Amino acid sequence: MGVVRLRPEEEAALADLAKATGRSEEELAHEALADYLATQKWHADAIRKGMAEAEAGLFVSDEEIQAWVESLGTKDKLPLPRARRTT
Repeated sequence: MGVVRLRPEEEAALADLAKATGRSEEELAHEALADYLATQKWHADAIRKGMAEAEAGLFVSDEEIQAWVESLGTKDKLPLPRARRTT
């Protein structure tokens, strides 16, 4: 696959960004695609890992998640809870 067709508004936005940053449209498009693919791979891998943990009976309790969320942004931030057998 070597060609991606852009909508006119996408093409204009890419041209504007290239001009504003002094970078080529091709360079920006490659960077955007690489970032998108890396994010999607991370997301798919995280889902697969979570599904495998769930199938193995490993979970994080609602209480652990709630405590972790409430600690975010405080000086006593808790570490991210780890999945474990809850039976």
